Amino acid sequence: MTRLLSILLLIPLSLALSLSAQADLQQRFRAAIELCTEGHFEEATEVARLVLDSAQLTQTDRGKAYIILGSALQHQGKFQEAMTAYENAIQILKGRDESVADYASALSLLGSLLRDMRQFDAAAQMELHALQVDRQIDNHEGIAVDCASLADLELGLKHTRKAQAWLDKAMKESQLAPALDDAFYAFITSSQAWLAQLRGHERAAVDGYAKEIGYLTHSYGDENPQVGWAYMLLGKAHLNEGNVSDALINMRKGRAILGETVGTNNPRFLLAQVEYAQALESYGLRAEAIQIRSDAETKLKAFYQEQCVDCRITAMALH
Repeated sequence: MTRLLSILLLIPLSLALSLSAQADLQQRFRAAIELCTEGHFEEATEVARLVLDSAQLTQTDRGKAYIILGSALQHQGKFQEAMTAYENAIQILKGRDESVADYASALSLLGSLLRDMRQFDAAAQMELHALQVDRQIDNHEGIAVDCASLADLELGLKHTRKAQAWLDKAMKESQLAPALDDAFYAFITSSQAWLAQLRGHERAAVDGYAKEIGYLTHSYGDENPQVGWAYMLLGKAHLNEGNVSDALINMRKGRAILGETVGTNNPRFLLAQVEYAQALESYGLRAEAIQIRSDAETKLKAFYQEQCVDCRITAMALH
């Protein structure tokens, strides 16, 4: 989730309108981005749609608005709508000299969506395309995020050596990218913790996820879905090292934050429920664990069927 924020926050606003119209639309643009970073995704969607309804938008700014809309929809689990928004952004921004970095951002965000939809090959292809575009213009911030995203993909496939190589490239590039903020470093720290976990270094994983929470709370406070998910990851790391009590403490905090911010029907919350059930079972609360896991898995199955995950492959992945 934090990788979406690290990309979204790099999008510059350059509205070519009259002063009064520019001020109004720029305010809405910023409001949509802020609502996304604060975890208010439904409100961000509404504001982004208001921006897109404006007849005064340039094509470049329309492309940026579609990027923001896609991110807000993706966070809500509305994958098909998010894909359409990203595809619109890519079609608008492609070939515009003034929008190359934004075009790369749209490609990378579409890659993140494809990863969420379990289309790993298409996701990697999209991220590599974004990396190629960012390298053409020496966009160091974009290159760092692209490399971190490719590391995340490799971690999902448990390719630890490839993941380490991409993380090293991301950190090296970040030294040339002063615009990167806490969202990027939270993403990197989380990936490093995941890598440690895959290598069996559970204490390093615990420390890494705790560090990620520090980055996120510094920028977004406690009541943010990114923070809620980070607490779930920290809880899982505690569970893996056999510390069930701390696992439950952190997972309960994470579940509470996710429930309040994204709602109990959001796929991220449902995935958290599955992890929480595992901790409950380890604690000896087997009946409660079975009930929670069964309910969450049933809702997740319905969600994936509704979103037709694994069914639709974006045409963009074929280029």
